[in-house]
Amino acid sequence: MHKSFDLRRGARRDTGENDANNALSAANGARITPGASRLAGMNILVAEDEALVAMTLIDLVEDCGAKPIGPFAKVSECRNALECEKPDIAILDVRLRDGESFEIAEKLVERGVPVVFHSGHMIETEWLGDGDIVRFCGKPCAPAKLTEVLEDVLAR
Repeated sequence: MHKSFDLRRGARRDTGENDANNALSAANGARITPGASRLAGMNILVAEDEALVAMTLIDLVEDCGAKPIGPFAKVSECRNALECEKPDIAILDVRLRDGESFEIAEKLVERGVPVVFHSGHMIETEWLGDGDIVRFCGKPCAPAKLTEVLEDVLAR
């Protein structure tokens, strides 16, 4: 059973389906089938400071059969997590509550961990790091599009 955010109550609720994910996916003409993704079984670090977006990303990760690490709203939280967690891939918003996530991306890339920047505050050419394992997916985007970008960077 998935959780979604109930704006009327301001709390998460169990629904059996991920309403936001399904609505966005339907608008894009695609639906994520749980476990059918290349992401299944992976550990995915999520760094996002906007609560609604973070919850949608966590739902997306879980719908793909992966395990979320996070979400983290701060660069410092990501730093701490990387001391004990070993993500297979990461979804990073650029602007977090205490700074930009580029240093986290650099650490991940040094470890060979693919990174997808999911941000409305960046242009694709801003990142000068390893292009083979770094991708950009602007906000807003449909969950199916983000899943496609994540799977693409893993194929490298």
